[in-house]
Amino acid sequence: MNKSGIIPTEYHILYTLDKIEEKVGSLYMPETTREREEKGGLRGTLIDVGPMAFDVGTDDEWPQKPKPGDRIILTTRYAGVEVEGADGEIYYLANDKDIAAVLAEEGAENA
Repeated sequence: MNKSGIIPTEYHILYTLDKIEEKVGSLYMPETTREREEKGGLRGTLIDVGPMAFDVGTDDEWPQKPKPGDRIILTTRYAGVEVEGADGEIYYLANDKDIAAVLAEEGAENA
C-alpha cells in the first residue's frame, strides 16, 4: 500500500531501498558509510507503478509484470530521484526500465 502520498505518472515507478544494518558482527558501521551504501543499493521494494509502466506487449506475453510489494533488483546504483513522502520516509522515483529483476519469494519453488 502506497502511504507516501506520491503517485508515479507515465512510465515511472516508486520504490524504497533496503536498509543497511547499523551493526555488522560486533562492529558498528559509521552513519555516513551506511547512508552511502543505502542510497547506492541495488535491492529494494516496489511501492507503486505509473499507469504506463511495464506496458509492453500483452499480459499473455509478459504475465509476471512487476507489481507493488515485489522485491526488486535495480539495473544501476543511484537509480532515480530521492523524494520524501508525506509519511516522512525516503522514496525513489525512477523509470520502469531501471528494474532488472524481481526477486522470487524466499522458500518458493521455481517452476
